[in-house]
Amino acid sequence: MVTALWQSVGFAHGVLNSDNVNILGLTIDYGPFRFADEFDENLVPNSSDDESRYSYGRQAAVMEENLHYLLAALSRIMTQEEYRAAENALRNYKTVYWQEYIRAFRCKVGLLGAEMADDEMLILDLLSMMADQRADFTATFRQLSDISLNALLKATSKNSERLPWALKHLARHSGFSYWLASYAERVKQANVSESERRSLMQRTNPHYVLRNWMAQQAIDRAEADDFSVIRSLQSILRRPFEKQSVAELMGYSSRPPSWSRNITVSCSS
Repeated sequence: MVTALWQSVGFAHGVLNSDNVNILGLTIDYGPFRFADEFDENLVPNSSDDESRYSYGRQAAVMEENLHYLLAALSRIMTQEEYRAAENALRNYKTVYWQEYIRAFRCKVGLLGAEMADDEMLILDLLSMMADQRADFTATFRQLSDISLNALLKATSKNSERLPWALKHLARHSGFSYWLASYAERVKQANVSESERRSLMQRTNPHYVLRNWMAQQAIDRAEADDFSVIRSLQSILRRPFEKQSVAELMGYSSRPPSWSRNITVSCSS
């Protein structure tokens, strides 16, 4: 399900009302949107959304509501049998969505093979710690992808200073060592090799996403008739899973600058 996939990269659509979703389930009107910096389920990408209707955590519920509107609109041209089938499909929406959400995050932490009973809790515990620490969404998952499990276990046992910046921040959570031990045991139970784990994670967790501060820099330069940053972003974001020297020089995988916290985007942006 597309909603689960875009949430898995920390994306939230800021105007996810029914007129911005087409009949294929694809969204339009990318005015106010946001890729999360610090992870927060209550992230609201649209500064004019006073009721937090389109927060990250409500994306799936809003899409379900939009599907009910679609069914109501189509009901006049549907047979009773078709309508009942559509209603039954909608009743399964929450179940299908949650299955896709967990499946997407299983890939993000490199869990191959059949799902196990504790996988959901393992994922939710990680997200809970990230929320508590306000950990960077993209960098945390990417850095988990790029470090070996053995190095991670050694670094967090006594000395988290050896970890890259996002993981170092997350490792300060009191529950991280316990989570890491559970994760390592789960990987072992699944008989997932280190190369398999990292390969799957590196194909799933991007180095770079279009963060608001990156877009703002491009806008500022474009307003001065310099479109070089826009062209660089276009090139970099065509290959978001590959580490790129230009992107690194521009700080796109570094800690977001402090001034980025003040960026707001509204429907009129």
